[in-house]
Amino acid sequence: MVHDLETIVRGRADLLVEELSGELVILDPISADVHHLDRQAATVWRLLEESGDLRQIIGTIVDVTEADPARVAADVFALVEQLMELGLVTPGRGGS
Repeated sequence: MVHDLETIVRGRADLLVEELSGELVILDPISADVHHLDRQAATVWRLLEESGDLRQIIGTIVDVTEADPARVAADVFALVEQLMELGLVTPGRGGS
């Protein structure tokens, strides 16, 4: 499980990602599965593409939304876990 703010998460390079009305559609060319991310999940995905740094992603969302940091962290960790289970992202460690 991802519950470490030092984790860096990257989307797989081979995924085809398209934006539709603020949401994302992701095609996995290996499995031929299509995944839909709503606006909130799409925001996290875009931030993953920028840095992959979970601490920074959570901080950015908290700064923009003024939401409870613990709640944002729980939501981001849950989404990243789901993306990992689907094989769309891979975790690493900061500085590696």
